[in-house]
Amino acid sequence: MVCAAGIGDAIEEEELALARDLAGEIQRHGGAIMANFVFCARPDLRKRLGDVKLLRFLTRFPEIFEVQTFEVESGQIGGHMLRCRSDLPASAGAAPSDGLPARA
Repeated sequence: MVCAAGIGDAIEEEELALARDLAGEIQRHGGAIMANFVFCARPDLRKRLGDVKLLRFLTRFPEIFEVQTFEVESGQIGGHMLRCRSDLPASAGAAPSDGLPARA
């Protein structure tokens, strides 16, 4: 398990793997593709790109969030566990912007 100190390296590795997969998809289509078609051809890339953005955002607020990276035996990243710190800053516990109650 890699804690917040190593999460930046893990995100960079994920971004590099994502970039390689995107390049592979573009090459598969002859070296050029319309940007809006990439996610039609490979929906998994949209999810992975969103995951990387989420992790990068959360690591900007280490006083609020803890992100733990889990590795499988081969050294590949197996997933991430997100936690809110119990000692949140006073302004961090604001109600959701949609007005709905938070889910338990």
